[in-house]
Amino acid sequence: LPKSMGNLKKLRRFWASDMFLSGSLPTEIGGLESLKGLYLQNNQLVSNLPSTMGNLVELRDLRMFGNVITGDIPASFRYLVNLEVVYMDSCELRGGLTNDVIRKWRKLSDFQAFGNNIQGEIPTALGELENLKVINLAENNLVGTIPSSIGQSGNLLSLVLRNNRLTGPIPPGLASSTDILHINLSENDPDKDATSGIDGQIPDFFGSFTKLKWLKLHGNRLQGEIPASLSDATSLVHVTLHDNFLRGEVPTGFCDATDLTNTRSGMKNLTADCDGEPRIVECSCCTVCISGSSISVSIVRNGESGGASGG
Repeated sequence: LPKSMGNLKKLRRFWASDMFLSGSLPTEIGGLESLKGLYLQNNQLVSNLPSTMGNLVELRDLRMFGNVITGDIPASFRYLVNLEVVYMDSCELRGGLTNDVIRKWRKLSDFQAFGNNIQGEIPTALGELENLKVINLAENNLVGTIPSSIGQSGNLLSLVLRNNRLTGPIPPGLASSTDILHINLSENDPDKDATSGIDGQIPDFFGSFTKLKWLKLHGNRLQGEIPASLSDATSLVHVTLHDNFLRGEVPTGFCDATDLTNTRSGMKNLTADCDGEPRIVECSCCTVCISGSSISVSIVRNGESGGASGG
């Protein structure tokens, strides 16, 4: 990218995605004072984020994924108060996300930074962003608990935090986001050594998520039983709860919804640890019984597969 690009004072949108661009971001990029959209995704850039980008105070849409953007998100990004969309996944970002920066992004609706090397804790400020609909911070090195305020705005549609090293309970603030579609908190105990992993119980309020399609909680340290209320989440097409410490019975509501003769309705596959003596789990409608130390459930409705981006 030429240094002269900084002279384009009236430029509103800069599209240069998928163009095999190489090199680094010039500090002069901060001269694009009218810029509202910066689209540099899927190139071969190797660069840090210049602190001068904090001058792009009109910026609303920032898409940098698929490059090598080393280093931290600079403190000057706190001046980007009009940001609505940030896509910085698979960029090799490192360092942490700070409350000082995130708190200023009051208009943010879609934040995706999965597949990086982001460390530290999830900033509590994410729970303060009332317009936030999508959070995807999967495949990083995040630790600590998920802020209890995540989802309390009531507008969250997708929460993907899989493949980190998070601990603590599922955040109670999620109860307010009744229109949520995707939740993926899986594989937060990657080493299976109980030093990390989402713990506590599966909350009853998941049953009020009538639009929820994907619920992935496997690979954690959840305990107790699957709440019967989860059967009320009637839009679920994919549920994974295996590799936890769940016990008891698979709720009868799941069995009532199971229709193995009609894959257009009902659950297609239900697997649990219901083999061996003594049985860890009682399940009258499981298609596969295995022997294990904890409940292992995989549910698919309507033959659907896939999930949110990076989910």
